[in-house]
Amino acid sequence: PEMTPTEPRLQATLDAAINHIRRTLTEVAGRVSEQLGAMAHSSGRIADRDLLTSTQFDLRRNAGVLHKAFADELNQRVSRELVPREDSRRTLAMTDWQALSLVDDSEMEERMFSDRIGQQISHACESELRELAAYMGSLLQIGRADQDRNPLRAEVLGAALYHAIEAVASEPESRKLLARELGSAMAAAMAECYGKILRELQSG
Repeated sequence: PEMTPTEPRLQATLDAAINHIRRTLTEVAGRVSEQLGAMAHSSGRIADRDLLTSTQFDLRRNAGVLHKAFADELNQRVSRELVPREDSRRTLAMTDWQALSLVDDSEMEERMFSDRIGQQISHACESELRELAAYMGSLLQIGRADQDRNPLRAEVLGAALYHAIEAVASEPESRKLLARELGSAMAAAMAECYGKILRELQSG
């Protein structure tokens, strides 16, 4: 039977997982903000120091914006993941080619940074993501562990995080810096976060 996205147990599981991920970003953003300050303090070059200081200022001042943009985008992407797909591989390949010829530089950049953050998270959390894919496979009634169908996979998080970075910083250099610092810090923190989500799935 085709599972409806609103199936209560699945929805509750995903809501709890998203809350863990949001809390992880809150902790990570606080640490990265402090780190940017320390890096600015020890930087010998004025241009680097200015960039680090202004980026830290953006991150601090727009902390609420970062978290809201991340949460909204993550919720939307996870919901979209739950819609049954028709022969997704073929259509994805087709849209990729069509999209590539139509996108402008900023979209290409967005995709590049999103992918990079997603890759960092997936490298740091390989075993957790494998295990999570198995649980999601049974929750979504796919019948197998399918990494590409895990609504909480690294790629989804990377896209949501870069969307949030765009909401916080308007300067390309600041976005690049945040993508690098928040991306690697989030990757380092997500193994523990995925671990918590898995423990809840196991005990449920």
